[in-house]
Amino acid sequence: MTAAKWTRNFILLLALLLVSCMMMTAVIDPFFHYHAPLAGFYYKLDNERSQNNGIIRHFDYDAVITGTSVTENFKTSEFDRLFHAKAIKVSFSGATYREIGENLRLACSTRKVRYTVRSLDDSYLIADKDAERFDLGEYPTYLYDRNPFNDTKYLLNLDVLGQYIAPMLLRRIRGGRGGVESFDVYANWSAGVRYGREAVIGARKPYPSHVLQEELSSAEKEEEIRNLQQNVLSLAKEFPDTEFYVFFPPYSVVWWGDRYAEGSLKKMVTAQEVAISKLLSCKNIQIYGFTTDLEVMTDLQNYRDAGHYGEWINSRILQEMARKDSHFHVTKENAKEYGASLQKLLLSYPYDQIITQ
Repeated sequence: MTAAKWTRNFILLLALLLVSCMMMTAVIDPFFHYHAPLAGFYYKLDNERSQNNGIIRHFDYDAVITGTSVTENFKTSEFDRLFHAKAIKVSFSGATYREIGENLRLACSTRKVRYTVRSLDDSYLIADKDAERFDLGEYPTYLYDRNPFNDTKYLLNLDVLGQYIAPMLLRRIRGGRGGVESFDVYANWSAGVRYGREAVIGARKPYPSHVLQEELSSAEKEEEIRNLQQNVLSLAKEFPDTEFYVFFPPYSVVWWGDRYAEGSLKKMVTAQEVAISKLLSCKNIQIYGFTTDLEVMTDLQNYRDAGHYGEWINSRILQEMARKDSHFHVTKENAKEYGASLQKLLLSYPYDQIITQ
């Protein structure tokens, strides 16, 4: 065989191999980029930013649970039972309001969504409306756009082939059952971590007895309102038939102690009050404020760190949302009372005693 023929045959074989890999990925499609899951294959859910977009576009649902890592321990089976719905869970760990808002808009545009549950994290409230996270690794934008030419990053991805396609094929060959991993399990980290005072406080030193607290500036207030307007309020107005359940997470008193120590506590409390005043303008937004839930916030056995709580707290949140008379439900009638309680609890809490107890 001449060198020219050998080269030509090699190129043809290589091209055939590449095309075969691309076709196999497109057909099995572990990230649901092209279609819904296929019967006969088992789809593991373990990559939020790579799989969530496909879940939103191709799964069957009428409710969406989304937000940052504080929503990862929600169980859709519990939500479905409480609200008589069919929910998907598409959490985005560390996400800004914009990332969550864009994906929620896609969901409401794709399906007739009756309910959404979304965390409103205080830590991302005062932020640019277009803020993005660039510290979470490479974002798979090729899975979000409609450009077929950059799909090769997915179709010829060695990690996808080795970590998803190969195990899925092997499982099917061995006669394993097909299906999709439960949303109850998807991203749920609750069972595999250590909770309690030692895990939460770590190496923190005692907080000072007095720290001058910053006020929310007019510029920060305007920035916050723009963030809410673009990424939260506009959704409620665009989809008036959808009920948007939003909640302020019950971070532990240690998390708020850190804000106290850095001098941003008063600013963040005011920012939450501003947010509530704006959210109340939309009738289809139901607001739940768990920042006053001291029973949870002061019990460090509920937390793996200062801000992340176990799945039993997620369950508590859903149960409160399903109740008609929940005292965590913030309305026009009790908003002033909630704000006063928020100020009293967080601004006068003895943070200097947390570490020394």
